Amino acid sequence: MAVETLKLDVIESKACNLYEAAMLIAKRARQINTEINEQIKAHLGDIEIDEESGEESVDRESIISEFDKKAKPTSMAVEELMNDKLEFKYVEEED
Repeated sequence: MAVETLKLDVIESKACNLYEAAMLIAKRARQINTEINEQIKAHLGDIEIDEESGEESVDRESIISEFDKKAKPTSMAVEELMNDKLEFKYVEEED
């Protein structure tokens, strides 16, 4: 995968400042990573072991490599922010 340079002013335009944009990307990346881990666990949970031969009916490595081919969570979060697919709201502080 090629690394793409992002312009800071474009990132900053998506939030109030660069720090906030970085925090949004990081939080969304963690959410995506959790979703991916749950999907992997669900797929691996479906694997049955053949009791006679002791072999797995589905190869664990093929499932894991399938998920490794997907974009990384941080890249996905950046793409969501840049394409305005990432929704967020500000929580107002109560006095």
